[in-house]
Amino acid sequence: MGASLQFHRRKQICRIRLNPMDETKQKWKPGRGEQARRRGFPAASFRPVHIVREGWLPINPLGNLNPEVFSKIARGEELVLPNLGLEMMHHVHADDVARWILCAIHYRQVTIGEAFNTVSEQVLTLKGYAEAMYHWFGQQPRLSFQHVDEWLGGMGEQDAAASRGHVIRSSCHSIEKSRQRLGYYSRYSSLEAIQQDVQVLITQGKVTIPASK
Repeated sequence: MGASLQFHRRKQICRIRLNPMDETKQKWKPGRGEQARRRGFPAASFRPVHIVREGWLPINPLGNLNPEVFSKIARGEELVLPNLGLEMMHHVHADDVARWILCAIHYRQVTIGEAFNTVSEQVLTLKGYAEAMYHWFGQQPRLSFQHVDEWLGGMGEQDAAASRGHVIRSSCHSIEKSRQRLGYYSRYSSLEAIQQDVQVLITQGKVTIPASK
């Protein structure tokens, strides 16, 4: 697959605090781990990012939850991405999150006091994500690009707020720690999880496709 589509098991490369909750999380997690290690407090932290499950609205290639984005792709309409479209999204199927929890329970002694990423094997760039969905719908990609500020200005308030947070964070994580210590692996790739989800959204009428598709 092209370099714009997927990257394998890289560490998160962007971590920007956008609101007080982010700062609270950063202060809380180290204290919790210290309690677990020093006092035997049975706590572990796991960090799923964009959780996907059939029938839920997945984070789309614009970084928000608007299902109309998938409908536009299905119709072969143009999609506008921020900058060069190389910001990243890291999805995970809800079943894989549940499997991680079972692994953590089974290997309790090595999880207490630790933090783990719980994501798919591969991250998607916005551009690669969009291109893959165009092809999945049997369309040729039609993409254009704008500076992120101009791009956000063309959205509604709710979509813009979601897109801004996801694009600035550009989430990219590694599950190597979970693999080595828990034997964890994700059964679903990001695209497999998303496409199964979108298929259900089509049957529910939340994503519309041309009659010939």
